[in-house]
Amino acid sequence: MKSQTILVVPRTALHPALQAPRAWVAAGSWTEAAGLLGLDRARWMPRPEAETDPEWKQVIPYVTVFDPGGRVLVYPRQGTEARLHAFWSLGIGGHIDRADAAGDEAPGPKLLARAARREVEEEYPVRWLGGLEVVGLISEDESEVGRVHVGVCCRLTVDPATARDGDGELRGHRWAAPGDPAGALPEGAGFELWSELAWALHREGR
Repeated sequence: MKSQTILVVPRTALHPALQAPRAWVAAGSWTEAAGLLGLDRARWMPRPEAETDPEWKQVIPYVTVFDPGGRVLVYPRQGTEARLHAFWSLGIGGHIDRADAAGDEAPGPKLLARAARREVEEEYPVRWLGGLEVVGLISEDESEVGRVHVGVCCRLTVDPATARDGDGELRGHRWAAPGDPAGALPEGAGFELWSELAWALHREGR
């Protein structure tokens, strides 16, 4: 099977604030997010190579979904990243694949937005109530997964009554009360670190 080719940025290209062991930086647009990532220095890399080279960070759109009343969607991790299966998440996301680029398009804000939209449409097909709103970037070096990934965090409001079956990654999802995503988790369960960082960004932006 041909290996997936994904978008990565050199660790040294990230804004200095994103190079802390745990970091979140606010951003208000795809263009601002691209600048903080150092996307002008991005390249395409086979995923197996990227997973073992912490000098590069794989770029991940990470979308938190709300309903009109402010409830937030949370779900148990069960996708291709087996290292996260013990945790819950409040972010829908995944890698930016070479197929997300239009022809010879250079990595930029439009590519980030297109990949984020695709991820949501695959995992949670539903009617959107507005567009994707960029809230900022997250990065951490404390976990095996985090050392080789950087997230572009967004928020999206949807009509849950219109949801259809997606690719199965959100099986078992729940809607948490406004402002209290952890309140919906089963006893003893916890969020992945990225979700904690993303929620800090959302609180900051309210």
